[in-house]
Amino acid sequence: PEVAAAMAREQKYDFLSLPFALSWQFTMLMLPMQLMIREWRVAAVSGAVLTASLAGLYVFWYKKLPPK
Repeated sequence: PEVAAAMAREQKYDFLSLPFALSWQFTMLMLPMQLMIREWRVAAVSGAVLTASLAGLYVFWYKKLPPK
């Protein structure tokens, strides 16, 4: 029961961090392309989304990882 509860808790945090991970992955793909075609304003928005998604991943996923 203890292991099942720990797994359920970890799965909850994984599902909570999923939108942040998808946003991070998408902006990591789009940001270099936007910089190459010199879309500076769009790249700035993507950079802001990238920063927010990294912060969300840190708070909702990385800090909740079990210690090794």
